[in-house]
Amino acid sequence: MLTSSALTGKGLDEVWQAVLDHRAELESTHGLEARRAGQQLEWLWSLVNGEVLDAVKRSPRVKALRKVVEAEIGAGDLSALEGAEQLVKAFVEDVPSLWSET
Repeated sequence: MLTSSALTGKGLDEVWQAVLDHRAELESTHGLEARRAGQQLEWLWSLVNGEVLDAVKRSPRVKALRKVVEAEIGAGDLSALEGAEQLVKAFVEDVPSLWSET
């Protein structure tokens, strides 16, 4: 474990050298490339999730059904699974028009 002080500067050279050594190790074993590739995949799916969720929220059928489904779930008349199925079905019906807008 390394310690340093920004106030006095003590230990900063050692911490920086440890950072450089760690990067060199990652580069020599291609670990940095693998980590970056993994980050790109995480970013990909984060973007996909965001796009799909935004489209669900824009869906006219989902907007029309949302409060009813939420009320039925809140009253115990509908399970979350059943509500999700209804909203997804409504969204799927709107997909062609939603994607033609972009």
